Parts: sequence; structure tokens; C-alpha cells
Amino acid sequence: SAAGKKISDYLRLRPDAGVAYPNLRLPGVSDTLETLIDTTAKLNGLVFWASWCGPCINEIPQLKQLQEQFGKKGLRMTSISVDTNKEAWNNAVLQHAMPWRQLLINTDRIETVQQIFNFTTIPFLVMTDSKGKEVARFADYDEGNTKKYAEAIERFFSR
Repeated sequence: SAAGKKISDYLRLRPDAGVAYPNLRLPGVSDTLETLIDTTAKLNGLVFWASWCGPCINEIPQLKQLQEQFGKKGLRMTSISVDTNKEAWNNAVLQHAMPWRQLLINTDRIETVQQIFNFTTIPFLVMTDSKGKEVARFADYDEGNTKKYAEAIERFFSR
């Protein structure tokens, strides 16, 4: 059945706790495939979002603040869009001038990526170490997220 296939796919794709996420290759703004996790960065901030998502847009100033505060310490931000309209995504990337990598999940892979990273809502931020092991995860937008994000980053860098 379709439901059984979805459950089977979910169980097959979902990494176990403590196991690194797969380093997927996704297209960037110039359509070049790029690895999702930067293995040279101390900490990866993977931000799942979409151009049509109001809370995602509201979160961008917080993410810019984090990038400014922690970028030189080893944080590498990457935004990964679940947009199905590439033109809308490109326009949003230009309009909001996010100074970090921008990747787009091909429409036919969105559900698979959601299963791998175990999220159903955006904005969704997962932080990983250089090997792709999860350090922290946050779902949804809140004005207080900047403080939570910064605390998680500082805990990671101080260990």
C-alpha cells in the first residue's frame, strides 16, 4: 500500500541517533551540485525554508545575526529551500540577500529529504558537526530563537 511504502521509506532513510546525516548533493543558485554538509566547517547550520513561508522570512534577520556573530568562529550556514517554484526561490534569495550558501531541493526529493532530517514544518534548523552528526535542532519561528541558537552554538564551541 502507499501508506506502507511511506513508512518503509521513512524507516529506511531516517538515520539512527548519533549517526551522521548523509551528505546529499543539491543544486545551488547556479545549478551546480553542492554537498549539503561542509566538512571543513566546525559547525554547519542547515536552515530548511521556503520563499512562500512568512515565518521563514521573519527568521532571516536572526540568521544574519548568527552568521555575523559566529561565522568567523567556524559556523557555516546553508539555506535549503523546499520551494517547488524555482523562480520564486531565486527572487527570494536575491531580495533577502542572505550571505551564505543557498540550495534547492528538487521537487521529487523534498519528501525524501524531510524523512532523512525528520521534519514536517519550516523553518527548521539543524546544526551538525563537520562529520554531519546532529548537534541541535529547532523547529518553527520564534522571536526568542536567536538566543536559543546562540546558546547551542556556544555550547558546541566550548566543548
